[in-house]
Amino acid sequence: MRHFFKWLVSCSLLLAVSVPSYALRCGNRLISDGDSIAKVLKRCGQPTEQDSFQVELILKQGDVLAETRFIDVTYFVYAKSSNQFVRVLRFEDDDLVSIESKDYGGKSSDSALCKDLSSVVSVGDVMPYIRYRCGPPSREKRVGRRVKRIAGSSEVGQFKDQDVFEWHYYFSRDDEKAVLQFVNGRLRTLYREEIEDDD
Repeated sequence: MRHFFKWLVSCSLLLAVSVPSYALRCGNRLISDGDSIAKVLKRCGQPTEQDSFQVELILKQGDVLAETRFIDVTYFVYAKSSNQFVRVLRFEDDDLVSIESKDYGGKSSDSALCKDLSSVVSVGDVMPYIRYRCGPPSREKRVGRRVKRIAGSSEVGQFKDQDVFEWHYYFSRDDEKAVLQFVNGRLRTLYREEIEDDD
């Protein structure tokens, strides 16, 4: 019984000091949803990678236009060390809205890792995280814009004029390239295709 009591106390202490998935510990400081970019920078320092995008949001109530505004979306990637998870932070209009845990950090970027795309990146990953894993692309181009509608419980939001980017990774002694397509900074499609003469 005494051993069980010690085990129970130990488990309680571990739970008390654990960091929830929606928070990030930087030294002895904690950041969480709602914190500003300045506060995160002060507590955690400069991110390993970052990117910013601007999205136009049209809010409707039924068929009536209620509001049109732009949202500034910023992503920070923190890869502190090899024994800590990589964290991807998303800010909307200077407010931290999400913290996502990825694989362990401390790796140097290497484009060769992206040769086998499916084992390294996934649909939904953001540009700065992929740049951290694979290094900068061999070629980057803006290929257009597209409209996306989303439905809410009481409002309909329409994100329009979304930036669409393509990244190409070329590999030595290979007649194929990796092609990654992003919409507003998030990976939507990834595939391999043959390298053409004009590439």
